[in-house]
Amino acid sequence: CCNLGNLEAKSIGLALASSVHLRALNLWDNRICDRGAAAIAQALEVNFGLLFLGLGKNLVTDAGLASLCKVLGGARIDDKKEADALSKSLKEQQKNLDKLKKSMPPPLQDPSGRERYTPAPHIDTCEEMKDPDTGATFWLWSRNCVLQTLNLEQNLVSNGDALERLRPFGVGDLILRGTPYALGVLEAMRADVAERLALVPPKPFANLKGWTLVLE
Repeated sequence: CCNLGNLEAKSIGLALASSVHLRALNLWDNRICDRGAAAIAQALEVNFGLLFLGLGKNLVTDAGLASLCKVLGGARIDDKKEADALSKSLKEQQKNLDKLKKSMPPPLQDPSGRERYTPAPHIDTCEEMKDPDTGATFWLWSRNCVLQTLNLEQNLVSNGDALERLRPFGVGDLILRGTPYALGVLEAMRADVAERLALVPPKPFANLKGWTLVLE
C-alpha cells in the first residue's frame, strides 16, 4: 500500500499514456476511486502495450468499472450518422499514419543487435455488421483489445445488471473476487439460483470474446 489517491492516479495515467514498454501495472491496496480509474482509462485510449492492470483493494465502484470498460474491447453503435462520422475520422487517422510510417526511423537495437520492442501504431476499427437476432444493421467499434486482465477484486462493484451489459464487449479476464457483486453471485450459486451463475461464459458478441469473470 502506497496510499495513492486520485491525484497520483492522474499522474500515473499521464505517464502510462506515453509508455511503450510497460506490460503490467499493479496498484493494489490504495485509495484510487472512480476519478482515478477514469484517469487511467483515458491513458488506455492511447496505450496499446499494457496486458495487465491491477486495481485490487481500492475504492472503485460500478462507475469506475464502466469508465475502464468503455475504452477496452468494443462498443456497439446503432446510429448510422455516428458510425459514418467515426469511420471518416478513422480513415483520416489511417492516412496520417501511412504518411508517418514513411518518415519513421529504423527500429532501435539493444547492445546485442536485437531490435527493441516497439508496439505497432494502433488505429481503432469500425465494422458494419448485422444483428443475428433482429437483422438490424449496427457498427462494432473496436478499441483497445490488447489488455488481457483487469483486476478489480475487493472493490465496490455491485451492479449485476450493468456488469452483464458490459460483459459481451470485453476482451479478457475481469477479476472481481471479494466485491459485493461476486459475494452475491457466490451466495446465489450456493443456493442453486441458476440465473445468477455468472461463471457461465458470456455469449460472444461479434468477434469479441467478452469478459470472463473471476469471482473466487
